[in-house]
Parts: sequence; C-alpha cells; structure tokens
Amino acid sequence: MAIIHNTEAYLIKQIDLPEVDRLGVFYTKNYGKQTLLLKGIKKSTSKLQYRLYDWGKSEIEFIVGRNTSRLIAIKDLDSYSDLYLDIKSTALMGIMFELLDQLTDENHTDIQVFECIEQYIELVKKHHNQYQVLIGWLLTRLLYTLGYGINLSHCVITGSTKSRDFGISIRAGGLVVSRLKDEFEDYIAVNSDLIYTLRQWQKGIWLEVKDFPWQIVQYHLHWYRLKSNSLNLIQ
Repeated sequence: MAIIHNTEAYLIKQIDLPEVDRLGVFYTKNYGKQTLLLKGIKKSTSKLQYRLYDWGKSEIEFIVGRNTSRLIAIKDLDSYSDLYLDIKSTALMGIMFELLDQLTDENHTDIQVFECIEQYIELVKKHHNQYQVLIGWLLTRLLYTLGYGINLSHCVITGSTKSRDFGISIRAGGLVVSRLKDEFEDYIAVNSDLIYTLRQWQKGIWLEVKDFPWQIVQYHLHWYRLKSNSLNLIQ
C-alpha cells in the first residue's frame, strides 16, 4: 500500500497535459519542491480544481508513484484573494514564484525557503507600494538561503574589511574596494548603511531603505539569467 504524504504547500504553477490531466509544481514544507500529477483535474466533476489556487497555500496529500507522484487530496488554507485585487501585489507575488521555480530543482528541500515564502507574503501585505525594496529583499534573502548570496563581509578581491569606499559587484561575488571599480562593469557604489541593510536582509530581517539601488536587482537577474513576466507589470 502506497504511503500517503501530508504537508503544507504553495502551488508554484500548473502545467497542462493532454486530455484531462495537469501537473502541479508545489513547494512543500516537509518535502521541498514536488511536481505532482493532478489526475482528471480538467473534468467538470473534479473536486480538486475547486480547491487549487495558483500561488495559494494548501494542505495536500500525495503518494509517490513509480514515474510520477500524484496529488490525492487538497485543503485550501489561503488563496490570498485579497492580494490579487491590486496589480502590484499580484505582480509581486508572481515574481516570487517565478524566481523560486527557476532557482530550485525537483526535490530541493529547505525549510528556510518555505519560511521565506511565508515571510515575503506578509511583507507584500504590509509594504506593497515599496515594490523595489520588496524585490530587493526577496532576491537577497532567497539567493542567500540557496547558497548564492553575495559576500558582504569583506572585499572579495583584496580581503579588506575597512575600506571607506566599497561597491558591490554581482559578477565578483560581493564587496569590492572602489579602486578596483573599473575592472567590473557591474560595480555599484554602496555606503555602510546599505551594506548593513543587505546583511540583515540575508538573515531574513526586514529593514526599509530610502534609496535602494535598483541595479542590484537588475544585475542579479542578468547574472543568474532569471526571467520574470510579472516584473514587467510594475516596471
């Protein structure tokens, strides 16, 4: 008898299949990223389709099959319908799930990623008008959690920790002293306050910043070849 797995999950996206089935890509609390067969989901009699919300939070049950795992039950916990009344909030939610899908592989499991999703959603509810800062926080926190975060403790070239004039280069992997700025086309000058803020973001702490350099986001997206259709809605 197949073992039934139960967990909280966020639905990242659905993938259409021929006839009446779809695949659902979830990031789950206990099992990480899982692609599950939504058998018969397109049938008018399917109970699953009325409980399944893209980017929604659910409690799901699934069984692991020889080729494909299958969703067998779902309970809607929060569809976040209030967020989708505003186009910016909708786009901010979309950005997170698009980036999460590109940055994680099947079966990738990290409870901190799941917690990052939950924290970001709460931040969107409170600060949706600060979209640049929200996206900056998301990228900084998510990449750091996944092991891609930039080094913010010292110059990655010289090892210096006490330079008055630091910049950030995504290509270099973190802080760079200003005298080397001509060597990196993606060099962005930063002050100590911003460096401190980015360090706190990496830890998952929310701090607001007045003049966040949007280039940090742009260079991250370019370097990691990340794409987001939702980002176009708010730029």
